[in-house]
Amino acid sequence: MYGLSGKIPLSVKDQTSQTTANVLLPLSYILYANDNKIDIPYVTTRGIDVLRDEDLVDFTHYDTEKSISDTETFVNAPSNDIMVSRERIGLTVGEDENVTMSMYTQNRFLEVKVVLYKGKDTEIIIRQDFYASNLLVSIFKNNPNFKIEDLSETSLVETPIMLVLKWNDDLNLDMVCFSDVDILKRIHTGKTKRCKEGMKLIIEKLTEYNTFRKITYKKEKSSVVPHRKISLFPFRGADKITTEHTFKVKSTDLVLQSVKPDKNLWSGIEIERLKGMILPTPV
Repeated sequence: MYGLSGKIPLSVKDQTSQTTANVLLPLSYILYANDNKIDIPYVTTRGIDVLRDEDLVDFTHYDTEKSISDTETFVNAPSNDIMVSRERIGLTVGEDENVTMSMYTQNRFLEVKVVLYKGKDTEIIIRQDFYASNLLVSIFKNNPNFKIEDLSETSLVETPIMLVLKWNDDLNLDMVCFSDVDILKRIHTGKTKRCKEGMKLIIEKLTEYNTFRKITYKKEKSSVVPHRKISLFPFRGADKITTEHTFKVKSTDLVLQSVKPDKNLWSGIEIERLKGMILPTPV
């Protein structure tokens, strides 16, 4: 992957695995866009801005499928798609007023989606482990007393949480990033049956947190939870995103090594790369 391969360690994951590569592709896009001055629309409840987040560019380590480390507040929390880590400098003032400097690691967690762009019919499918757990965790970090009624306020602190990488039939790529609060508000105002069912679970977890200061994903680590999903269609409806879709980046600009292809996007990337390896026949 562009910006990732051979530069920053990735735990023990295999980048040539399509499952891992599919998760890393949006992060690779962010690094490529930053290097090539390509703006990424950032959607919040206040409107559309441009993503400016140095933590997503200037990080020292990355990994996939990692859970938040706060095990007291979040019981058996599900894994996040991507974790990016950054070394920070902390300053501590002692009783003798001497200042001590120390290094610590700050982790950021992201959900990623790679979707075929179909205009107003572009669908984003979200699992319950994200919308009823990790999404709320992200919101609580900056808004510790959050309640669902607060979605009507403009004072909420919003954080980039979902990277949606769009690809078209020409295998070119574009991206839009959503804030945590915006995603929750879209679910809350969604009129589909799935959104309404999803909100019941979200309210349940919010009630648990505001009562006991805990969110339980699983009572036991080995417990099995139902995999409920909801769908969002952010490019249609009254609150549709009216951002320009440029598709400036070729998929082969990001995929620097062979990935075990399966279908659709990945088969197309493999074919395009093979075409580029075949030299034209001399005349």
